[in-house]
Amino acid sequence: MNVREACAAIAAARRNLCPQAPLVSTMSAMHAFDDLGVNDDMRLDAVPLMGGASGLGLGIALMQPHATVIVVDGDASLLMELGSLVTVANAKPKHFVHFLMHNNTQFSSIVNLPTPAAEHDCNFADMARAAGYPHVMQIDQLH
Repeated sequence: MNVREACAAIAAARRNLCPQAPLVSTMSAMHAFDDLGVNDDMRLDAVPLMGGASGLGLGIALMQPHATVIVVDGDASLLMELGSLVTVANAKPKHFVHFLMHNNTQFSSIVNLPTPAAEHDCNFADMARAAGYPHVMQIDQLH
């Protein structure tokens, strides 16, 4: 599934399950949400803070512990702040949902560049488990 399809599924689930959930997105996902018309007051783009989406989402989750917080991260962004996985896991936010778009792409202003060291065999799900995320799923397609 591509980034737009994944973001459409996330937006639909948010709309149906937790419409007031803060949505923090970055890079490719940010543009997909723009294209899908997800432009409400509870959406925050982590740009030019590349790599900071999970930390920004964690801050919101800690300040609003009863709110569901949705973070839609990119593989290149997460690689820039890989330690944030441990920070999030150690903080144990109760309603923190962290999606990662593993599209092997680094957004760079005008063009998308291949992400160094983030080939498709780079297993971010295993990294999240090792960091201490209590629930990890890999979703490759919608059924």
